[in-house]
Amino acid sequence: MEEHQEYPVDVLYCGVCSLPPDFCKYGPKGLKRCKPWLMKHVPDMYPNLDELSSEESVEANEEELEAEEQQKELVSIKILKRTKRKATTNVKGLGEFGIRLKPACKYLRGKFACGVSVGKGVDSDTIIIQGNKKLDIIQVIVEKYGEFISEDDFVFEEK
Repeated sequence: MEEHQEYPVDVLYCGVCSLPPDFCKYGPKGLKRCKPWLMKHVPDMYPNLDELSSEESVEANEEELEAEEQQKELVSIKILKRTKRKATTNVKGLGEFGIRLKPACKYLRGKFACGVSVGKGVDSDTIIIQGNKKLDIIQVIVEKYGEFISEDDFVFEEK
């Protein structure tokens, strides 16, 4: 016969990705980032995570994550060709430095006197500027947001 389930059901959620621990491997951050939290709070869920002792594994994983985050914290600038002589300048990653993108678009629109917008969908953290502004964009952003970002935080990407 059927067992009667008592409601409400208490469900444990991961402190890193906010999914149930069963689904951490499918989450946006992957099992790699959730591993220290899972080992501490739900050690019986993934018994094969105990490759190293829990403390060594947590420390090694935290060091890897810190190195990964330091590499990610760069603003990439890419010039994309549209038609014949037209181009757009894409600035990706300003949001990671605490810069709000909508006001930044408004500022850049006035500074460059051209169309500037925030990307939609996958590129939601990208500012799209009409025209090739490769020479001036870093100087203008550092001039306005110097307390958040420096010239060393920018990298030019080739198409």
